[in-house]
Amino acid sequence: MEIVLNTFGVLLNRDNEAFVITSKDGRQRIPVDDIKSIQISRGTQITSDAVTLRGWEGQASRIYFSTIVKYLPLEYQFEQRSQHPAMDVTNAFLNYGYGILYGRYEEYRTEHQS
Repeated sequence: MEIVLNTFGVLLNRDNEAFVITSKDGRQRIPVDDIKSIQISRGTQITSDAVTLRGWEGQASRIYFSTIVKYLPLEYQFEQRSQHPAMDVTNAFLNYGYGILYGRYEEYRTEHQS
């Protein structure tokens, strides 16, 4: 299922097992496992606390990696994202790339602190 939110006044929230969409027409609850993509445009309000926000990030990550793996050659495809330790060569490359990116970010942040 794909969620497309492109209407002003729509509120998107998440509880433990589902996304909750609230609009002037009412409230709809969609189980997290049924969602394959989310598109959100300006005017949509997203509410979260830190724990819920990490849940959003986790769901987005699952959608992203389950999609990107379809475009990799068969020998580089993987079942799930693994970090410590990487369980296959593609995850090892991703970890290495993210490590370099993080180092560059820290370098930039240190140089540009006010």
